[in-house]
Amino acid sequence: MMMLDEEQISFRSASHMFDGVEDYSHQIAEMIGLRNESSFIQAGIRTVLDIGCGYGSFGAHLFDSQILTLCIANYEPSGSQVQLTLERGLPAMIASFTSKQFVISISIL
Repeated sequence: MMMLDEEQISFRSASHMFDGVEDYSHQIAEMIGLRNESSFIQAGIRTVLDIGCGYGSFGAHLFDSQILTLCIANYEPSGSQVQLTLERGLPAMIASFTSKQFVISISIL
C-alpha cells in the first residue's frame, strides 16, 4: 500500500514488492504532477532513496529508466535483503534511521 505523509511517499506492506512496481512508479509520477514514470528524467529526478526496501525490485525497475536507486534496509539476523539487492547489481546499504537520547546530567556539561 502506498501512503502520502505530508511531503513523503511511503510504502507499507507485509508482502514483497515483486509485482506492481510499474503501478507504484506510475502513481508516484502522478502524485508529483508528471504524466508517467518516463517523465522522471525530464523533471530532474536522477536519484531515489528506497528506505526499508525489499529485494530491490523498485530500484531495478527505476534503473531501466536510468534512475539510480539506493536501497536502504534494516539489519536482519535471519538473512539480509540488502545482500540480494547487491547481488542484483544495485546499490544498497544496511542502516537504521533511529535515534536515542541519553540522559545527561547538567553537572557534566
